[in-house]
Formats: sequence, C-alpha cells, structure tokens
Amino acid sequence: MEVLNMKWTIIAASFVVLLSVLFAFFYQPNRFVTVNAGEGIMYKLDQNTGKTYMVTKWGEREVPKIKSYEERQKDKQQSIERELEDFELEQLTGRAGLRSGNYFAGNVYNGNPNLRVTEIYVAVGTKPGWGDNSRIYRDIVSLDPFSSCDFGFDIVTSEPGQNYGWAIVNAIGEPVDLSP
Repeated sequence: MEVLNMKWTIIAASFVVLLSVLFAFFYQPNRFVTVNAGEGIMYKLDQNTGKTYMVTKWGEREVPKIKSYEERQKDKQQSIERELEDFELEQLTGRAGLRSGNYFAGNVYNGNPNLRVTEIYVAVGTKPGWGDNSRIYRDIVSLDPFSSCDFGFDIVTSEPGQNYGWAIVNAIGEPVDLSP
C-alpha cells in the first residue's frame, strides 16, 4: 500500500512540474509587441521601457519618442531661440518672387557667423509703394551660418500681372558654436 501511495505521489508531483513548465512556456508574457508596417518594415515596442524600434532587413534602430504638446511647450520655454537684432537681420539676404499661382518663394542666405535661423517673417506687397499694402508671412526654415535655404508660402494675390516687393522684417534664431 505504501508503494502505491509513493507511486501516486511521484505521478502527482511529475504532473505538477509538467503543468508548471507548460504554463511557463505558453503563458510567458512577451516583453515586445510587434507590428508589421509592410514593405519589409516592422516596429517592435518594448512594453517595459516604452521604447520603439524599427526593424528592417538592414538591422534595428530606436525610433525617437514623439513629444507631447506639453513637452514641446516646455522645450520651447527652455529654448535659447530669440528674435534677431537689426544688425543680424541685415545679414539675411536673398531673392524671391511670385512663382506659380499665389505661391511666393525664394532663397535666403544667412551671413551671421554664429547664428542658426529657424523662422523668418517676410513682408510682401505690390509695387509701387509696396510697403503700404504689405502683409507679413511666416516660414519655418533651418538656416545654418554662411548657408542658404529655400522658403515659400501662399500669399493673397492682387490683380494678375502685379509686381511684388518683399523684405525680411523679423527672424528667430539660436546661437551655434562652429568651433571644431
């Protein structure tokens, strides 16, 4: 009788171990959630850290976190961006004109040695006396020192065939260090 009880104890213990192994194998919570984005790209989300990785046939890289509105506002308050002084504004030069339809575009050069321009404000009006009837438009740019970039925006146009004058009336920038 004692041998029979010992057999059932061994069988029961083996059954519990087997169930534990099966439970651990099939129920193991996965740390990563994957999403197939198509065309050979997959995203992998780490549920423990919240980091996202893009997985392609060339490897895996972390995707930067998209900041919330509140985080962006906090960054903006801590930013060192400022309005350009008049002497700095004079270093922004370029050419522009009405392109197609009501799209006004051009190219601007930043002659400031230690200032990256991030926004420009452009007054546009019809000639002659364009300053009297001008409107101010804003464009986001990334204009490093001693470089140029394109800008453009839709404007409210006058009669067809009008000539337009323009001027950069304000700009926002941040200091940069170009030393090696």
